[in-house]
Amino acid sequence: MSLAQSTKVRSNSFTSNTEVIGTGTLAISVGSDTFNISVDSTNNTLTGIRDAINGASGNSGLSASIVNVDGGPQLVLSSDKVGSANTIAIVATDDDGADGFDLTRLATASLTVTQAPSDATFNLDGQLVTRDSNSFSDVITGVTIDLKEAKVGTTETLSVSLNPGGVESKVNSIIKAYNSLADTMKNLSKYDAETKSAAVLQGDSIQRGVQSQLRKVISEPQSGLAYGSLAEIGIKTDETGNL
Repeated sequence: MSLAQSTKVRSNSFTSNTEVIGTGTLAISVGSDTFNISVDSTNNTLTGIRDAINGASGNSGLSASIVNVDGGPQLVLSSDKVGSANTIAIVATDDDGADGFDLTRLATASLTVTQAPSDATFNLDGQLVTRDSNSFSDVITGVTIDLKEAKVGTTETLSVSLNPGGVESKVNSIIKAYNSLADTMKNLSKYDAETKSAAVLQGDSIQRGVQSQLRKVISEPQSGLAYGSLAEIGIKTDETGNL
């Protein structure tokens, strides 16, 4: 078993964080997503390029940082997208080859991959499963699998059973939502005999139609189901019309 992981790349070392790298454009891709950085005299240093990448409006999940090692500072790019397809690539276009600086030092060919992207792999009943995420719900119908740790050679047992508490919670949520809506509609359409005042939607035909449709939905049985009506699973209407 192996977990899906993201990619990380680094540049070669430079003399300092303020070294001028060059000017032009950087087209940075993570998998199929690409965003562009314009590099000019205001951001053409290692620090400036790092900040431009992190602040780019089209950047979705790529972070840039500078690490200072013995050989000098390096630009490090890390993606938060896992999966083997999410490689990092940079197309660098230097707009002034005669200025003594070369922006292509940040192009893909000049970068070193320090962590390669990979897919998650594991065996299910002896069959290999490969996914580009550590969380997926398309392997066993109705089951979401979250991979947390890679333990090579370890066999885990996954038990799939009914969760009565979860079902009850969802049913009660539906009841609560329906009753809240029903009460709101009653309050909007009621008439107060003591004050002789009508609510804002009293007598409104549209609201009456909505109320009628709601009552129809909860009362009419559905064909082709083991339990075709709410009453068959213990949900009934009280004297106020609430569930």
